[in-house]
Amino acid sequence: MSKWISIIFAMFVAGTAQAGTATLFACTMTRECINAEPCADTNVDLSVEQSKGNAAPFQLYTPAETVDGVFSDDNDPAGATFFIARSTGAYHLLSVDTDKNAVWNVQMPMSEIVLTYFGTCEG
Repeated sequence: MSKWISIIFAMFVAGTAQAGTATLFACTMTRECINAEPCADTNVDLSVEQSKGNAAPFQLYTPAETVDGVFSDDNDPAGATFFIARSTGAYHLLSVDTDKNAVWNVQMPMSEIVLTYFGTCEG
């Protein structure tokens, strides 16, 4: 898994949310799965912030980048909330259930990498 560690290390540099935005969810991911490799413990924080002065309805703040949201849905009959965000070369899907369990999936088809994180969100 060492080649994936170097890819992930290059991706995840510190990122912060903008001052003055409303936090919709603050999440901590504790399990990371990369492609078909075995999953491993991790500690990755991200947040969903209401956009302020931006055409996107929300922004996803990850350790690697700030990603403009393209779609959100909180009308799931089971009570889950979904966020889809898009950056150059990657799509992000964050799902949060009513118990605050979360799954964050990052798909990078050009690199043939899929990252899946499991954790919890507050908000």
